Amino acid sequence: MYTSPTHSIGPVLTWLSCSLQIHCLSHAATGSPRPSPGMCSHPLQLCCGPRANRLLLFAQTAGDLNEFPKQGETVVVNPWHYLHRMSMNRLMIASTAPFMGSMGPNPSDGCMWGLPMQLSWLLNSGRLADPTGQTTCGVETEDRMCISPNSWWACQNYFVSAIPFLCAAEQGMLGAGVQMENPDGFEEYCTTYADCSAKYPEVVAKWDAFYQASVDSTLPDNEKKDALLGLFWDGQMTSMRTAAVCKEGDNPPDINVIINCQSYYLPGGTLVNLWHRAMCSVSTREKGRDMMSQLMLNPAFATNTFVSIITEMVINC
Repeated sequence: MYTSPTHSIGPVLTWLSCSLQIHCLSHAATGSPRPSPGMCSHPLQLCCGPRANRLLLFAQTAGDLNEFPKQGETVVVNPWHYLHRMSMNRLMIASTAPFMGSMGPNPSDGCMWGLPMQLSWLLNSGRLADPTGQTTCGVETEDRMCISPNSWWACQNYFVSAIPFLCAAEQGMLGAGVQMENPDGFEEYCTTYADCSAKYPEVVAKWDAFYQASVDSTLPDNEKKDALLGLFWDGQMTSMRTAAVCKEGDNPPDINVIINCQSYYLPGGTLVNLWHRAMCSVSTREKGRDMMSQLMLNPAFATNTFVSIITEMVINC
């Protein structure tokens, strides 16, 4: 079912992913069923200020690696506590910020903001709680900050939080040596950079490549932005595929782990293939990101307009 993500579609889908997560969080915060026109001039503005503190709980997270407990010289993070996992996202954003100037003039322009947005959504939607009901882990009225290792969503998110964090530490972005606490009975979760490299070498290689390019790239800003978004998307998708339930040979609607009423809504890929063909250059990918923003935030930007523009872009590629 899966093929390697291409560089052309990655940057815009990364932008869409970040934007959708922020879009959903803004609804959850206000209780409104749909966004008001002009809700924000830039969707990532919601990452900053009071709303970010309220939704992400940043004020309660660690702003420095030394705020975590240590065993000897090793920093030990508990990724099964929401504030620890969110702290990892906060530190990854801070450590990459000096190298994200190509993304735009605002602190919230970096692509890594999508990670805390996703984690906050998982917490506020109850997806990090124990699905077996055998513990109170993640239950709103009991132990809300607990992340259950039994949660499929928590497992997926582990691969885009703990592993990138370990890679950032290894690449010198964070400093001291780091390891993760591991819950009893869940040996599949890697806890150190060496452990992750042995168990999930492709995932580690993708995140290493992203961090290395962030620091070392000498490309012009527009090309660096395009390249970093592509590498970030490769890391994100490789992580998700590695953690996913779906395996080779799973084809909708015949996927055992998805009930029929859900799987019949899975798209056949026509629009994705069209988009893939249209995103053939740095300039078309820039246009694609702008269109995604328009499609989400401008009610006058109709879907048929979007499709017609994409079709024209394919012809000109």
